[in-house]
Amino acid sequence: YKYNYANGNFYYLPPMKKYYKYTLVLDLDETLVYLMPNNIYVNEEGKICEAKHTLIFRPGLLDFLKKMKTLFELVIFSFGTLEYVDSVLKIIEKNEKFFEHVLYRQHATMNNGEYIKDLSLLGRDLKNIIIVDDIPQVFKLQERNGICIKAFYGDIVTDRNTLKILGTILEKVRFDADEDGDIRKSLDKQRNLIFS
Repeated sequence: YKYNYANGNFYYLPPMKKYYKYTLVLDLDETLVYLMPNNIYVNEEGKICEAKHTLIFRPGLLDFLKKMKTLFELVIFSFGTLEYVDSVLKIIEKNEKFFEHVLYRQHATMNNGEYIKDLSLLGRDLKNIIIVDDIPQVFKLQERNGICIKAFYGDIVTDRNTLKILGTILEKVRFDADEDGDIRKSLDKQRNLIFS
């Protein structure tokens, strides 16, 4: 993985492309997708089969990503391994590329005995970054940049609108940030609407 050295510091991401202003960092597991282990199913011939894993998209995932990529530089930051994350993204991005960059387990930082996602190492101004994760402790160093989303465990019946609501909030925050000059201020204004 290439690193960006600027001002004597190293960052995980290369310089931002000029047409982006804001970065949206998204967790993968239990935020965007759920990997269900040992799933038994009936195939097209009526035979009972067992899959090692079944990948379930959170409802509205592809529409959410299509919209968000018009508003943000999209980055995946997962505690998963490179092999696992890349295999999941290959499925998500089968027909369209969404993510500019991908960060893996090796990019996490140890802090007081637990792994966190330190946004200061991305090489982006913190006033221009939002992170969405189902575990709020992972963004504890930059709490004002974070949105804690309810964990997704494959329940596509009761979790139909989460990404739609999140997308609406992010779109509002994004456009308000142009006025405020700091996406964290815009996010603070929306906190009462954000689910946890």
